Amino acid sequence: MHRKPGLWGIRTAAVIVAGGLGLALTTRAQAPVARPQFEVATIKPSVGGDRSSMGMGRSGDFEATNMPLKTLIAEAYHVKTFEVYGGPGWIGSDAYDIRAKPTVDPQPGATSKEAYANVQLMLQTLLEDRYDLKVHRETKELPVYALVVAKGGLKLTPSDCVKPDSSSPPPPAPGQSPPAFCGNTRVSRSGQNLVLTGTGITTADLLRTLSRVTERTVIDKSGYTQPFNATLAWAPEQSGASPPTPDGSAPLVDTTGASVFTALQEQLGLKLESTKGPVEVLVIDHVEKPTPN
Repeated sequence: MHRKPGLWGIRTAAVIVAGGLGLALTTRAQAPVARPQFEVATIKPSVGGDRSSMGMGRSGDFEATNMPLKTLIAEAYHVKTFEVYGGPGWIGSDAYDIRAKPTVDPQPGATSKEAYANVQLMLQTLLEDRYDLKVHRETKELPVYALVVAKGGLKLTPSDCVKPDSSSPPPPAPGQSPPAFCGNTRVSRSGQNLVLTGTGITTADLLRTLSRVTERTVIDKSGYTQPFNATLAWAPEQSGASPPTPDGSAPLVDTTGASVFTALQEQLGLKLESTKGPVEVLVIDHVEKPTPN
């Protein structure tokens, strides 16, 4: 399969010639910058269906089913889909199936976070190679939400969680539950609601979920810095469409479940306020439909 050569760094040195005879430029190529890439990859237009999935293996494997290119770009460059700007309409409508893997584990012994970051780099290489993707980052002044404390005050439960990087805690005494580790966040469905369950999470963990739900960047203005336990249930179909009224009251909608705006105030004592702020976005400069396998 065709691969682009690695990226090269070029260093140009200016040499001033004595006696004012002129300015000579010399260029020397440095050693190539190693860029991780998949050894084998197939990209095919999806045959359709409502089910989409995407997964990365610890050994460097990557699979995507019925996935729009815009979502793949967001995953590769570690941004949210609403932070991807530009490009033709098909990047959000045409779906693809991708199967890719390296010949060997590119980072044996790597942590899960390191392995994930390496797969993201390999996915960047794949998209740039097969879709001729060219992007750049820039900062825009955009609408954002500020997470602040609601009128009634915080309703957060402080957590005595155990940090994952700390020494292993002693085994629990008979009849007692093992300690809860910090940073455990899970979103599941319960009836018509989505439910976030967090153990030892921070406001930064909460911001990531709220940004995905509202499709807008959320910044922390709550001032709360301690880990906490929280359960937040909301009706997903109401989340992006019904922001709070200017006085902070509940949205004027008739719904069997609370919007995420109302749920935050009632269940956690927090509120989302509309404002503007600098947001780093990914801008698509060029993209083409993928080359055949």
